[in-house]
Amino acid sequence: MRREAVDILLRLGTAFTLFFPATDAFLNPYRWIGYIPEFLQDFTSPMLVLQVFGVFQIVLALWILSGRNIVSVSLVVTGMFLCAVFFNTDEFDVFFRNISLSVMPLALALLHYQKRNPHHKAREQQESSAT
Repeated sequence: MRREAVDILLRLGTAFTLFFPATDAFLNPYRWIGYIPEFLQDFTSPMLVLQVFGVFQIVLALWILSGRNIVSVSLVVTGMFLCAVFFNTDEFDVFFRNISLSVMPLALALLHYQKRNPHHKAREQQESSAT
């Protein structure tokens, strides 16, 4: 029961961290356009990048909420947050926030990886029978 509650909270929290900026980027693009790396802005329209990335974030959020292949999507989201840190190293608030946020999908990936691991299942059954 506790594991399911943790799973749901981590999925809701991770999905929110994807939905909010994606939605806000569509409503207030100039608030977010500064976070697009320079090399992408030189390559194509920053507004286009922002819109495509927003759709990508919404797809990832829906995928996480679906509960399917959580390990894969959680690792993608973790990598995405860490990339935001890498490309915005000069902005401490982005660094601080995204390092913290990257822990949530990583924990979600570990939680679901442990569920798939047969050694973990046997250990979990022993623990539940002991209590």
